[in-house]
Amino acid sequence: MTLKEAWRSRNPGVKGKGRLARRGQAEVIGGLIIITIILVIVLPILLNSLSDARSVAQDLRDAETRVDIKLKERLQIRGATQEEAGSLWPAIWIANTGTIEVVPRILYLIDRDTGSILMALDLAYTREGTTPIVRKILLNPDPSFTTSDPIPPAGEYIVLRPGDRLFISLDPTHPVLQNPEQIIIRVLSAEGVLHPIVGGGEG
Repeated sequence: MTLKEAWRSRNPGVKGKGRLARRGQAEVIGGLIIITIILVIVLPILLNSLSDARSVAQDLRDAETRVDIKLKERLQIRGATQEEAGSLWPAIWIANTGTIEVVPRILYLIDRDTGSILMALDLAYTREGTTPIVRKILLNPDPSFTTSDPIPPAGEYIVLRPGDRLFISLDPTHPVLQNPEQIIIRVLSAEGVLHPIVGGGEG
């Protein structure tokens, strides 16, 4: 009997323990490989989900802000009386009576009886000399309509700060204004709020 065989006969469990150790190592390595694969696949999905969640939360905050702005918008829109407008009648007043800036975007002339839109004016391009129906457009004019604040050039919207008033004098010879008393005014703001006429003296 050789020394190796003699040693094995005296220690019969040593060979089995070695196999068990190698098997245990293989299981550990296999487990690590599986965990690595799971992390490689799942981790990007989790990170993307977290990013999406943050994006949705930001969108919700932005939407809440927009709603808050819309609720605070206050435009008073009315036709000027002949007494106050004089030779500039018929005319329209658009006044910001709220606490935040408002950007009037579209001005609608609507038939009182039918509710149909007779004309829609994009206020970025509504200027005297370039819009046939408009004779004058003045920001915060004095009572005699001789001086007023500067307005931006055509292509830019007029921003009405709290307390600002926009005066728009219309051409009475325009076909749409054959009967000014039959026209009501609506203004759509840049935030998508449709403002009704408040007050009397419609022109």
